[in-house]
Amino acid sequence: MTRAAFQMLIVALIFALTGCPDDGTAAGANNPTIEPPAPTSGVVEAHITSSAQYNWSIPATAPAVNPGCDAPDAGIYGAYVEWNGFTIDNETYTCNACPGGRELWQGTWRAMATDHNPEAPFAEAGYAERLIINGNTWTMDLNSEIDGQHRFEGYFWCGRKPEVNNETTQFVFTKVSKEGAFCWNAGGVFSVTVLEATGSVNELLTIWKDGFDTTYTGLGDFAAPYCRVGVPVSDYDDDGNVVTRDCPDPFE
Repeated sequence: MTRAAFQMLIVALIFALTGCPDDGTAAGANNPTIEPPAPTSGVVEAHITSSAQYNWSIPATAPAVNPGCDAPDAGIYGAYVEWNGFTIDNETYTCNACPGGRELWQGTWRAMATDHNPEAPFAEAGYAERLIINGNTWTMDLNSEIDGQHRFEGYFWCGRKPEVNNETTQFVFTKVSKEGAFCWNAGGVFSVTVLEATGSVNELLTIWKDGFDTTYTGLGDFAAPYCRVGVPVSDYDDDGNVVTRDCPDPFE
């Protein structure tokens, strides 16, 4: 994927959604202090293994793998929820291309309002977002003046043909600091396409589609570019000169 193609795919980041239920709690009240999660490795338990609201469950016993699926990446890159398949809407999925996570995605990532520029301001003042990927587990910290600070946690698995036609990665929400914050709840599932800029493992573009969707091929519901925390980001100004900017942790 070329740098130009990566840039053309960026769309507006709209995590600060409207229309969520309001329980009357002031923004930021009773929210946890946002700190990076403690380092973890090896097998871990999911916070929840089923959701009646979103109609999915993790089978108690791993099902036989569909013989039509290619072999998965055998690497274990950190903490991982053991793969036992995934049943949603009464259909069980057996293939997972990344049971131990994706090697290039490991680390701490800062969301950017525009690609290649961590300094560009978001439309909402005070907005900040951090995504930490460890193995196949993830932690997302968000802050906004509307919703306050919140943490979301879960794990992901990588769909494979012939079961998941678009081969999207499924981000499963297994824990939230407050139900309904940013319109998200424990048990939610997003189908996500993750793109890596050619020649760099220090920037990602994630394209999110709400719900489990094995067929969508568009830009989803929203997209988010990330830079790797601690690694400078380079771009070009209007005159073609290289501009390098830091990518700091937004919660430090």
